[in-house]
Amino acid sequence: MPKKKKEVEINDIELEDDLDNLDDLDDLDLNDNLNILETSSNSDKLDEKSLSFFKNISVEISVEIATKKIPLSQLMEMNSNEVIMLDKYHGDSVDILVNGDVFATAEIVSNGTQYGFRLLEIVKKQ
Repeated sequence: MPKKKKEVEINDIELEDDLDNLDDLDDLDLNDNLNILETSSNSDKLDEKSLSFFKNISVEISVEIATKKIPLSQLMEMNSNEVIMLDKYHGDSVDILVNGDVFATAEIVSNGTQYGFRLLEIVKKQ
């Protein structure tokens, strides 16, 4: 006996509204998102549930000490143990990138054998 196809209706989800809201995520500050998630009023229950999904998304964090442009010929002529000096000094702040975009400035810290960073300032997206 052939199975009947069940019709499914999506009444509770308005995809167009949800997709429009995704454009607004670029303008949100991380600290604002955390404040929204920490609120517990009834009007914020929907926001908390919607934004909790984003807490589990992995992002790539990288530390950029400095960049430098050199001629390709110089790079091709380099040997082992040669050094290229950067325009950055010990104690200068470094950039923290999240998925390739500058997110914050930080200072490098170490516990002897392992490096880390201490956030100094969150960079506001312009």
